[in-house]
Amino acid sequence: MKKVLVIAYYFPPLGGGGTLRTVKFVKYLRSFGWEPVVLTVKSPHYLAEDPWLEKQLPENLAIFRSKAFLPGRFFRKALQHSYDGENETTRPAILKRLAGAGFTFGKSLVYSLAFTPDEFVGWIPFGVRKGIEVIEQEKIDAIYTTAPPNSVHLIGRKIHRKTGLPWVADFRDLWNQYPESYNPFGWRWKVHLDDRFEEKVLQDCQRVLVVSATMKRELVHKYPQVEPEKIRVVTNGFDPSDIEGLLPLRMAPEKFVVTHAGTLFAWRKSAAFFRVLQKLVRENEAFAENFRLLLPGIVHSEVRAEIRRLGLEPWVDIQGYKNYPDMMRILLGSDVLLLIIGNQPHAANVLTLKLFDYMNARCPILALAPEGEVSRLVQKHRLGRSCLPANEAAIVNALLDYFSDWRQKKLAWQGAGDLSAFHRERLTGQLAEILNEVTS
Repeated sequence: MKKVLVIAYYFPPLGGGGTLRTVKFVKYLRSFGWEPVVLTVKSPHYLAEDPWLEKQLPENLAIFRSKAFLPGRFFRKALQHSYDGENETTRPAILKRLAGAGFTFGKSLVYSLAFTPDEFVGWIPFGVRKGIEVIEQEKIDAIYTTAPPNSVHLIGRKIHRKTGLPWVADFRDLWNQYPESYNPFGWRWKVHLDDRFEEKVLQDCQRVLVVSATMKRELVHKYPQVEPEKIRVVTNGFDPSDIEGLLPLRMAPEKFVVTHAGTLFAWRKSAAFFRVLQKLVRENEAFAENFRLLLPGIVHSEVRAEIRRLGLEPWVDIQGYKNYPDMMRILLGSDVLLLIIGNQPHAANVLTLKLFDYMNARCPILALAPEGEVSRLVQKHRLGRSCLPANEAAIVNALLDYFSDWRQKKLAWQGAGDLSAFHRERLTGQLAEILNEVTS
């Protein structure tokens, strides 16, 4: 078999969608004639870990972990900041507010000035050195990098330039998709610097992978000097085997259960949805008696505060992070699956992994998304309803329609069309074909 060096920050034991995409590629690459060799980081830091993902890895997989200088971890610990607000409940109210304000400003300033392209920049020198060692030891034929974090692509670029090996760069998000993370002040010099990094990666690698056709169009428009044929779409997907033998977990028996799985960020602009819920539980007695919203996953403190402010706590169950099988059991036991994309600048190109997990669960979807990739797939495959994120009237109608169907016991999956194009093994075959191209 040929060998590909897979460079990824998000890798087991870390959980999350970015980890799952890489794990499934690694799991199935051998079926297509490629032996993956993984380079990741020692002692990574992220919101959650998922031991189940390690069980998905193939036997005798070569995994190399390098050192990294990760000041972001120290920065959060020094400010005693909690990702989701759970650890803030023991502090006096005034200290909570001061800590929140201090962290937000301090994080914004440090991340803007010191972290380019991101807070993982301290992995680059260690990753490059270790990557070259691994290439010599394992006789690697190609390099594959997956980001975010974007520092991973800079590791891949340096290794490619030193070794001459063909390189495939996987963009799960565009480089500057979420500027609130590393350029919250909107500094133009920072924008230009990020664009320059992105352009160098696009020019130097042999193939660029993106997860949606809209992302490809945006890159082609932004960098007309890059040949469109160089940019390939390999979407996220789902693995039918992940739910084999799983029993649905009904968290609120006899209730109309709507579930949002995974991380719920404040910047997804979910306020309109929660205002709708407040309206419905106040004005519709039957809905108030029967409705439950489940939130298995990380729920950031701003969202928790919004739920409290609107008095929705009796109807909302925040469950914390779940490993992947437990999350899928909850999805299988739900009535409607909520997908909040939001209105951020690049929201139309988002094709989140959550959508494919929902496909796998075969449960009606309520997507709050702009016109774009998610709304198109929801409509094409009759996966459920799609509403503009700020259209409260449409959200009310969708929820009440679903609720009415539930009361009449006729709420059911109505999906149509062939979804096998989104199977993980098939998508890995696409990656293997691209690796064959660049090494032929």
